[in-house]
Amino acid sequence: MTDQELVEGCKAKDPIAQKLLFQKYSRKLMGICRRYTQNKEDAEDVFQEAFVRVFKALATVEKIASLEVWIKKIVIHAAINYFHRHKKHYGHYNQEFLLQPTAGDELILSKLSNEELLNLVQGLPDGYRMVFNLFVIEGYAHKEIAKLLKISESTSKTQLLKAKKMLKKRFKKLESIR
Repeated sequence: MTDQELVEGCKAKDPIAQKLLFQKYSRKLMGICRRYTQNKEDAEDVFQEAFVRVFKALATVEKIASLEVWIKKIVIHAAINYFHRHKKHYGHYNQEFLLQPTAGDELILSKLSNEELLNLVQGLPDGYRMVFNLFVIEGYAHKEIAKLLKISESTSKTQLLKAKKMLKKRFKKLESIR
């Protein structure tokens, strides 16, 4: 079934189309949920909430250019909403930091398995993890992140800087025990 056929089937509340849509995207979307949460249980909550939103939104949406991109946005917003409902926010910082990629970032990432990277990212404090995912993985700008998370741009930049430092420190610790 094509994505358009899946959308039409889901609009018609066809259980086969709904199941196929779920099967087609569930693995990738659960990966996104796991990156944004600290544990599997929270990821499952976000995942379930996101798919409920997807099926509700499909009933009213007119046209979708890319089903995968559209669903991914819903999942990211569900994760952000979950963060707002269940987690405390970190303080705001007024300092501006220029965030330049540091030498060796790509080298560090290439040495990690996907599971190791996921574990390192999940171990970040909530605010750091959200900013890291949105900036590094999803490609959002700090201005967009600030709006989504209801923080200042400088807080977004600061949290990214601190997340990178924390990840590097944890990576070095991981390397020393390998």
